[in-house]
Parts: sequence; structure tokens; C-alpha cells
Amino acid sequence: QRKRRCSCLAPQQTQHNSTAQSQSLPLRHKQTKERRKELRMNEQAPDGKSGASQVDEHGDDDRSTDEFDGSVGSSTTHHNNNQRHHAHAKQGLAQSETTAVKYSKILIIIVLMAATGVVATFTYKYTKQQEEEDFHTRFEDVVSQIASVYEINAKTISDVYDSFSLQLTSHALNNDGWPNVIMPNYEAHAAHAIQQTGARSIGFATIVKPDERAEWEQYSRDNQGWKQKSFDYYDGNTRVATPVTNITAGSLFRPSESTSVQPGRDVYMPLAQFAPLEIGEVTINFDMLKLGFFPPVYDRMVRVKAAILSEVRNLDPVEGDYQFPESILVVPVFKDMKQRGEIVGVLSSALSWKNYFLNLMPEGLGTVALVITNTCNQTQSYLIDGPVVNYLGPDDFHDDQYDKYGIDASFNPFASEMECVHTLHFYPTEDFEDPFRDSKPIKYTIGAIAIFAVTAFVFIIYDCLVENRQTKVLTTAEKSSAIVSSLFPANVRDRLMDDADAVGGNTTMRSSFKSGESSSKGGGILSELRPKSMNNNNGLMDRIDAKSLGGIAQLASSPPIADLFPSASVLFADLVNFTKWSSCHEPTEVFALLETIYNSFDRMARRRNVFKVETIGDCYVAATGLPEQMPDHATVLANFAVDCTRKMPQLLNQVVKTLGGDDTLNLSIRIGIHSGPVTAGVLRGEKSRFQLFGDTVNTAARMESTGKSGCIHVSQATANLIIEHDLSGSLDITPRNELVEAKGKGSMQTFWVAKKS
Repeated sequence: QRKRRCSCLAPQQTQHNSTAQSQSLPLRHKQTKERRKELRMNEQAPDGKSGASQVDEHGDDDRSTDEFDGSVGSSTTHHNNNQRHHAHAKQGLAQSETTAVKYSKILIIIVLMAATGVVATFTYKYTKQQEEEDFHTRFEDVVSQIASVYEINAKTISDVYDSFSLQLTSHALNNDGWPNVIMPNYEAHAAHAIQQTGARSIGFATIVKPDERAEWEQYSRDNQGWKQKSFDYYDGNTRVATPVTNITAGSLFRPSESTSVQPGRDVYMPLAQFAPLEIGEVTINFDMLKLGFFPPVYDRMVRVKAAILSEVRNLDPVEGDYQFPESILVVPVFKDMKQRGEIVGVLSSALSWKNYFLNLMPEGLGTVALVITNTCNQTQSYLIDGPVVNYLGPDDFHDDQYDKYGIDASFNPFASEMECVHTLHFYPTEDFEDPFRDSKPIKYTIGAIAIFAVTAFVFIIYDCLVENRQTKVLTTAEKSSAIVSSLFPANVRDRLMDDADAVGGNTTMRSSFKSGESSSKGGGILSELRPKSMNNNNGLMDRIDAKSLGGIAQLASSPPIADLFPSASVLFADLVNFTKWSSCHEPTEVFALLETIYNSFDRMARRRNVFKVETIGDCYVAATGLPEQMPDHATVLANFAVDCTRKMPQLLNQVVKTLGGDDTLNLSIRIGIHSGPVTAGVLRGEKSRFQLFGDTVNTAARMESTGKSGCIHVSQATANLIIEHDLSGSLDITPRNELVEAKGKGSMQTFWVAKKS
């Protein structure tokens, strides 16, 4: 016995079924082997190919149509029909319009479009060039203005610190002399300088020689009252000053007593005064030469005897901290008023870079990108927006598309040697360019297009009037063709068209219908026409209707559209437990389930070259061997049934994900197939449709109703055909354990079909 692979089979075979199997199946297998040998011999001949050799062994829903059973013969038939229908369509179109007029209109429109394009392109490019020149000129003027203003800002800052330095020198000359200098009202002078320059802080450090250290420390302690005055200077400040200590070193905020000068130095440089004192009280008497970045700047200042700007610090400011990059400005304090002699002190100030570029432009001119680079490999970017300056970050953030407009300028605000040589790079922005984007090019282009539009409008009106009637006719024909193509097989549709020609004599309409075949190929057969579609489409569908044909008399004047297919297979597939399930769900959910399942079945049917007849409720009816005959119709339909049973669990899971409800998983499919002669045709009249008749259809329905859930139940006739034509041996045919009592048929030996594992 063959190994059982269908889950529907009982554990034991009855003696009767064993006898039937031994008498029927071995004979069929022997015939099949002889048939396979014959086909292998035929394959050596040039015309020995068979569509049956292309039976699918996997049931894959994603295989192409040409890989499935019967595809060779059917695709040839469809191809010939398509050629014939397209020939009719071309002939109909040739009769409805003049080719010469058509090409003349196209030529005139092309000439007008070309002329318009040339004029519009020239105008657009010319005006755009003028815009760009105006934009470039304006940007150069703005940068020139910016350069003048930031030089004024730099000169103002320089003058403020020079004045502060002179005040310290003057105070020393009129009092105790250097290094014992504590400037009265220092906080007020410093606050004024901070307001003028935008600095964060200003400190004054005096130069103390080792033999002057003790004297200085005593002097600073005796005159430390300035610290409390500095705290009291700011309204509401109740802070009490801490006592002044000796000169310290260590780190800036963790000072330690220093007993020696910095290595390589012969002086101390204690910070004598600082403002605002709230942020720097701990630094008083701190030796500035012990601060890491300060000695190189100090040495450069001593050498050039002028103010020095350090490298950029705080390039990447932290939110809540100092929000702009800054440099330390070191200004010398001279012993006498000549400002060229011995340096006896230093003014140091944390100066933000943004202060040089404030109030550079009036409002309303747009924004300018500023990139500052220096020889210390530092880069910073700003956006100048009128009087406001916004810091962008420690990199070059200008828009690369404006590189060609860039303008460079040197930066030396103190006319002296700098620690790092800085260069300013100015670039326009999209915001700056916006006012120069004139609409003239667009206006002139629209004007040129308008000339073409007015001229072409005359031709369009004329064309619409001439073709209006023809458009209506073709539109109606296309709609009717789409409906007919989706309702009837191609050969049946051709016969319906012949009837329409006989009744109405409208060959143009017939050609139009046939031209729609390629787009409608593969559509399913509906059980009835939609009333709206019938009411909105004249022509063929009206002629199918008995009323349009003038009643029974006109129907009788033409032969019925019916054929006998001597060998075909019919499949009935029913959803098990559907009635109970549908009573517990909304109508929309019921139709969502049916559409999901049937649409998937339709796709598999097209790929298998299976003809879908109709759906009756939850029952899916399909056939092979009609309307196009094929020798292996039973095998093709059995493979299609295997595809459906395999696909069913996946479709149910898909529905569960969409609709929810685990009861959907209780559904399953039951399939029955029978093979034999079938009568098929169109019952003309109201709501015409393609129908199947005969005992084969009834027996197929009995196979389905007496089958089991999840199984494919076939008759003896179908099993014999499968054994004969299943040349690949991919299907497993197993007799059913018990005979089936079918209404009107009596006891029948039936079989289960499954895919071999």
C-alpha cells in the first residue's frame, strides 16, 4: 500500500477499500509509467513538448503563469485573440479621425512651444544675471561697511583699556609709587570699562621683585578695604570680604603659599585688584605668572610693549556658562606717562569676540555669515543679523553654495603683534539673497507661456468640438468592454459581440469592445451584473438584455450561447463553520474575510490557468478544461486545490491580525472535485451570467459536502485523470476508507488528494 499522507484518513483500511485499491491503482500506475515513457520519447521530437510536463511541484503562490499546468496552450490562444482584437481596434480608430489633421495640430503646437521656450529661456537667464550682479554688488558694499564698523569697535575697545592704563600710572605717580599701588574706586572704573567693551572681567596685576615681596604683602593687607567697597558698590550685595592673603601660587582656585618666583622668572605678578569681585575674590594676590596660558602672552606683550590678544578660549561654551568664545586681552601699564618705558603692571581682561561685531549692520538687510580662522588652527562661526551677533559654533558653518561670493579681511584690532594671526571670512546667506530674488524672470516666462496658451486655446476648442462626440462613443465602449471582459470568457464574449453586430450592426462598437481584452484578461466571473453598471452603459449589455432585444422573439432569432465540454473538472470549495462564525460578526467583518480569501484564490487561479466560475455565499466554484480545453485539467485543478488548502491558515491569521477574534481560526476549507462532461454557456436576459450545468457539477458539489475539513475530496474519475497526467508524481492519491453515499449517485468510492511531502 502507498504511504498515507493525508490527515483525513482513518488509522485502518477496510478490506473492501484494500481490494478496490489493489484492483484500481496498480493498473493506473502501470498505465502512467507507459504514458511517461511515451512522453519522454515525444520530447526528443521538435514538436514533442507538452503542457503537462510543466506541472508545479510546490504549489507556490508566487510562481509565474508560464510555470503552471496548461499554460502553453492557453497563452497561445489568448495571444491570438489579443492580436485579432487589437487589429479591430486600430481599424475602428482609423475610421473615426484623420491622421493628417492630427499631426498638423501636433506640429503647430510643437512650433509654438519651441518658440515660447527659446524666448522664455533667454529672458529668464538675462534677468537672473542682472539679479546676481545686483546681489554681489550689494554684498560687497555691506562687507565694506561691516569692516569699517568693526574697526571702529576695535579702536573703541583699545582706547578704553589705554585710558584705564593711564589712570593707573597717574595714580601711582601721585601716591606711593610702584609696586605699592591700590587704585581707589577701582570697581567703578572697571564697571565703566566693562560697559564700554563688553568684557566679562578686568584685573590689575602689579610686578613685584623678590626683595619687594614682603613690603607688597604688608601693603596689600593694610589697604584691603577696597574689597568691601567693591562688594558694596553693587546694590543689594551683603557679602563680606575675606582677608587678603600673601602671594600665592598652586592652581588658580586651589592656591598655596609661594616662596619662590616662577622658574625662569625674576619677578612675581600678584593680582592686586579684580572686578567684578564676586567671581574673582579668591584670585587676589595670586601670582599670574603661575597661570598656564599667561606667561607666553605676557612675554609677547613685554617684547612689543603693546596690548596682546591671546588665542581663542571657550570655543565650545557650555549652556549656562559663558556663551561666546573669548580671548584674554593683556594691556601693559607703564611706569611713566610716556607709555613707552618700563612696564610695571598689567591689565588683563576676558573679552568676548562678539563685542567686536556688535551693531555692524542696520536691521532689515538680512544676515551675513562670518567665519574667523587663525594661525593657531582655531575656527569659529558667527551669524551677523543687523546689530545682533549669534555664535554658531567652533567650525565653519557657512553655506558652501556662496563660496564664490566670499570676502576675506585681516583682523588686528590693536595694531600690534598678536599671539595668533586672525582672518575674517564673510559670506552671504540665503536670507541676505532673498530680497534680490525678483519675480521678473517668472513673470516674463509666464507671459511667453500665456501667448502660447492663447494661441493653442483656439486649437484645443476646435479639437474638443470635433472629437466630443467620438469621445463619448469611445468612453461608453470602454466602460461596456470592461464590464463584459470581467463577466465572460474571451470566446464567449466574442460570440456575444457577434450577436450585438447581428442586432445593431455596430461594428465600430464591437471593435472597441474587443480592444479592451488585454486590460481585462484574468478578471473573474461575477454571478450577476451590477444594476448601476447596466444603467450607465449602452450598447452590448443592452443587447444581452432580453428587453433590449425585443423579448423572446429576438432571443429565438439567434442560437443560444452554449457549449458542451466533454472533459472538464469542477471544484467546489466551502468554508467550514462559516455560518456559525458569520452570525457572531458584523457584515463588514464577514465581507472582509471573504474578500481576503477569495482575492487570494483568484490570484492563484490566474497563475494556475484555472477558470473561476463564481462565488455562492461562502462557496468558491472553479473549473478547468473550459472554456479552453486541456488534457491535464484534473491535475491542474488538484494542484490549485492544494494551493488553497496550504494558503488557508495564512489567510486566517491575516484576518485575525486585522479584525481580531480567535474564533476565526476555527474556520477551515473543504474541497470537492469531480471530472466529466460539462455544459456551459450564457443565459441571456436580465442580469446575464456564465453558468455551468450537468451531472459533473452536481457530483462535484457532493464531493465537497461529503468531504472533511482541510482535505481535498475527489471522485474516481478525477483520481484516474490525476494518476494519468500527474507526470511529475507530485500528488498523492489515497482511497477513502469508507464508501460515500451521494444523493442521486448511490455508493461511491472516492479518494483523498494531497501533496507529497
